[in-house]
Amino acid sequence: RCRDGFLPLGAPAVLPADFAALAIATKIDGSEVHRWQLDHLIRTVDVLLRDIAAFTALSEGDALLIGLPGDAPRGRVGNRVTVICPALPTLNTHIEPESGQRP
Repeated sequence: RCRDGFLPLGAPAVLPADFAALAIATKIDGSEVHRWQLDHLIRTVDVLLRDIAAFTALSEGDALLIGLPGDAPRGRVGNRVTVICPALPTLNTHIEPESGQRP
């Protein structure tokens, strides 16, 4: 479930040439709950960038969300989530309650 004010982003990184072969693992509270590869995307990253460049320009520092698998896991308030991809910096986040929501 998406919500306002919650979009954890990892540190900027230079992507390897063989980006599509990268595997991404998600851990919730230390246990791996999901693993997938970017070659499962409907559009490769190169194709997505080309298609977007046809109608807009990306500038240095822009972020492009490339998609999620349909079976992505769902975390809950209080979970610690870690996303690991060997070629990229690890992303760690903690799911906090929304404003006015009880934990």
